[in-house]
Amino acid sequence: MYYKGEKMEKHHKKGHKQDPEREKIQEKMEETVLLFGEFMPDMIVLDVGTGYGYACRLLAGLFNEPGHVYSIDPSSEVIEDAKHQLETRGLGGRVVFKEGFVEKLPFKDDFFDAAISALTLHHVENLDIAVEEIARVLSPGGKLIIVEWKAKASTFVRHAPHHFLDPPEKLVEVLEKNELEILEIKEFELWYAINSIKK
Repeated sequence: MYYKGEKMEKHHKKGHKQDPEREKIQEKMEETVLLFGEFMPDMIVLDVGTGYGYACRLLAGLFNEPGHVYSIDPSSEVIEDAKHQLETRGLGGRVVFKEGFVEKLPFKDDFFDAAISALTLHHVENLDIAVEEIARVLSPGGKLIIVEWKAKASTFVRHAPHHFLDPPEKLVEVLEKNELEILEIKEFELWYAINSIKK
């Protein structure tokens, strides 16, 4: 599970102020997600972990009609903040938000054409169950795009090195166990991205 309740919300607020270096990294992450995703207008996409709202804002900008983008987070305050950010950018109503945990996604089997997990999976309590759930709600041929920090980013994002899923092979093993085929791994100085597809 994520940081729960008050702890999650404090963590969210503490890191909310953006800086130029992080903005550059964020731009590169978004570029990589778009490259991996190959998103089409009729797709239904899941944002796994609303967090600071980066992924849902990116996706909301791609789909003009509501009902194509869903985002889940255990914190109602985080969701309300993400909704506000979308509204101020003229993107209000384009994302369906759900309050809940990755380990128990409130969606039917094979519902999504793609899922994005951007800096989320290192927060979950049970990685195996979380990935199993994401795989369950992905349709066959659906893509799962994951972005995660490397351990060397610990001072940059204020987490202990052991908190991260680094090296990527730790995550690859779990993905493959859940019938997710690895298409590509891109590694950068402080983070990496995995492009996978459900068999």
